[in-house]
Parts: sequence; C-alpha cells; structure tokens
Amino acid sequence: MINITTIAQVSVMVVNAFTFNGQGGNPAGIVLDADQYSHAQKQEIAKLGGYPETAFVSKSTQADIKLDFYTPNRQIAHCGHATVATFAYLSQLGKVKQGKLTKETVDGNRDIILANDLAFMEQRPEYYEDLSAADVDRVLLDRCRLPKMTLWKGTVRHYRIQVFPTSLYP
Repeated sequence: MINITTIAQVSVMVVNAFTFNGQGGNPAGIVLDADQYSHAQKQEIAKLGGYPETAFVSKSTQADIKLDFYTPNRQIAHCGHATVATFAYLSQLGKVKQGKLTKETVDGNRDIILANDLAFMEQRPEYYEDLSAADVDRVLLDRCRLPKMTLWKGTVRHYRIQVFPTSLYP
C-alpha cells in the first residue's frame, strides 16, 4: 500500500504538446525532480493526475535527462507527446540548452533537438515480424487481451504484427 501523505505535495505541470497558436494540443502531466519517487509512487501520482500520460523527469548518468512515462494504469516505455511537452517546458524554464540533447528511457536513449523552444524527437523505425498461425492466439488473445470472438473468421495463413522493442508492453 502506498502512503499518500508522502506524495500529497507533488507538483504536476500540465503541458499541451502539438498546439496551434496556443490552442488545442495533447495534454501531458510533467513531474520534475522525480528521483525521489518509487515506481509505486509514480504510478499513484499518474493515477491521481488522470492525464493520458505523465512524464517523470529524473537525473541520468547516460543522457541529459531520464524520463519515465506512466498512464493512470501502468508504466509505458515511451510517449512522444509527453517527450515533446517535457523538453519544451524544460527549455522554457531554462533547465536545458538549445541544440542536440538526449533522453534516457526504459527502452534506451533517444536524441532530442531543441530549436527556438520547439522539441524534435528521434523515432525508432518500426519493424514487423511474420507470425505463424500457432502464434496468433498467443499474440492477439493473450498479449493484446482481445476476446476470442474479435478474431476474423476464415482461414488466414500469414500474419504480420508490429513489434515494439520493449518488455513493458503486455
């Protein structure tokens, strides 16, 4: 059980990424100086905040900063809009310099470029793997938690699925 009193004074800044003329965008919670929080506390903060994703900014020994991402339900490996929001916010606060930066995440380091307080992020290329028919139930039913009735009818002999290089996806 988490002691809520230890995280009651957390400041969560809400920053919208991908706005147009200061309007719209995709909100992300941002928690600075997150080294002090455990995994369970970060999860609870994200749950209480209720934003689609919350980025926790910590010190890194291998990159400029470390980012951990949490939805209200679980930790995730990476979040594009929360990354862009975090670096733009840190730039506005004067906590990071313009130019090439790096972020550490649970699935490795990535490059970030800051130019005029705009953040640009390295994306890893997608890749696909061929699946045998025997793997389909395991991937679609077990890992994706789809009910069996959602699978298409008929005989399909070849499947492709996008693979994310991390162990945090269910």
